[in-house]
Amino acid sequence: MKNKFIVLMISMMMISCASVKKAELASSEPDLAFIEVEELRTDAMNNQADLYAQNSFLKGESEYREAIKNWGDGKEDSDVMDELAMAKAYYNKSMNESTKAINRPERIVFARKEAINAGVYDASKLREELHDLDSELADTTNNFNEDLDNEEFTRFLKDYQNIEIRAVQHYELSEVRNRIDWSQKKSADDLATETFKTAMRDLKAAENMIAQNPRKPDEYIAEVDRARFSSKLLQDVMQKLTGIAEGSSEKVALELVKKDRDLGKLNNRIEYLDDRLEVSHAATGALVSRIEFQNELEAVIGEYPDEMAEVYQQGDKLILRLKDMNFAVGSAKVPQESKDLLRKVDKTIEKLNASYLIVQGHTDSTGSSSINKKLSKKRAVTIANYLRETGKNDIGIEVEAMGETQPIASNSTKKGRAQNRRVDIIINAAPKMSNRTVYQQ
Repeated sequence: MKNKFIVLMISMMMISCASVKKAELASSEPDLAFIEVEELRTDAMNNQADLYAQNSFLKGESEYREAIKNWGDGKEDSDVMDELAMAKAYYNKSMNESTKAINRPERIVFARKEAINAGVYDASKLREELHDLDSELADTTNNFNEDLDNEEFTRFLKDYQNIEIRAVQHYELSEVRNRIDWSQKKSADDLATETFKTAMRDLKAAENMIAQNPRKPDEYIAEVDRARFSSKLLQDVMQKLTGIAEGSSEKVALELVKKDRDLGKLNNRIEYLDDRLEVSHAATGALVSRIEFQNELEAVIGEYPDEMAEVYQQGDKLILRLKDMNFAVGSAKVPQESKDLLRKVDKTIEKLNASYLIVQGHTDSTGSSSINKKLSKKRAVTIANYLRETGKNDIGIEVEAMGETQPIASNSTKKGRAQNRRVDIIINAAPKMSNRTVYQQ
């Protein structure tokens, strides 16, 4: 009985030691508390607390993400504040624990920090690999109480550097890869063989240049720009070969794209009949199509209630300002209640015979500008991927990260911040021509 009592007491002491009391927040306002905790989280990461005190840091992450979710879901402010207070407590605990690490492989830690700065946390697969590597490093060093031998040191250093390289490649070349993947699904390797080969070659060259100089943008930016150009050319060519020039040769499609670019219409279809495009349509047919198209635009504009979206026209472009996206603070996940709006957007794209989309992500002012920039890109990519995966329209989509730079409401109120966490979709459309010319060589 005595032994059982001792075991029980020891267990209770361990539980007591492991528990953390809520920290005191500097503000009673949730939006200001979020900024306070986010800054502490950033400090913890800069001090590698997520490495040296991984368990405490991840508990802080759990509390912080739960606070973000509940804030976005409109839960009681008191619950959100409690979660933020616990997140602050765990982040502080991780900072204190990290100071106790005896052996710190400085070169490895520096390589890891560079990988994080390169954007590892923006790519889920890379983030998981980083955490796995962190756990392996902690195990190998007995929680940083033992030294690495030379072989282990070299291996870990190389692994962290490789993650950094891939993070930079992801940041710089994700859109290039998306364009090539989209084109490949359209059989670009068969329909536009040479243009496809060039795009693949330029992508590989950019990847190799980044691998050689991941921390020197001036060294690799020329190759990245070349890859962006050739992938965009490939996408434009494939849009011709699967659209107005279906059945034509790659050479003809390239000539059409060149004409579009010469006329300053790289991202738009025909705005009006132009003799230089050598498209043989009757002028009366074109006029009728233009009138019908304008009617369609005006009808679409009327389909969106003001509280759902702000819709306006710029030439053949339709701007959809999706105000009813309801993104949670710090989240890029598509809310369930916003999916009906995205389905409506997809129907609009189909109705207008859209040729191309630009998806712009926006945030409120909660958090730092650098974090908001990355978050806005995540939101734009999330919406772009959602439209690609669920829609019937298989068209080119670009994404742009606007961060907190273009608010449409005041960030001083909860309602205003919710409106600023939005996505704008720019639809490049065109009149449907009843007698489409098919170009053949």
